Amino acid sequence: MSERQSARARQVGDRAASTLNAAIAVGVLVAVKHAFFTPPVPLPPAAPGALIRSERLLGAPSGATAWLVMYHSTDLHGQDIPVSGA
Repeated sequence: MSERQSARARQVGDRAASTLNAAIAVGVLVAVKHAFFTPPVPLPPAAPGALIRSERLLGAPSGATAWLVMYHSTDLHGQDIPVSGA
């Protein structure tokens, strides 16, 4: 393997490790923040894509920002539903 290929392999490995660490951190924080994912009742009317709530997550990799988000979407019948993600 050339020096260039070795350097590239190290870069890919470092990124994979950072991504895995971030996913683990987010997974732990998401488990702790389960109340965040309980939608308001009644769901206030709004257009698809409108934000219901958001909260910044700590523990993102250096130079990154991670958020928990809940926003409006529609189901297969066009009904307003809450959708969440991290």
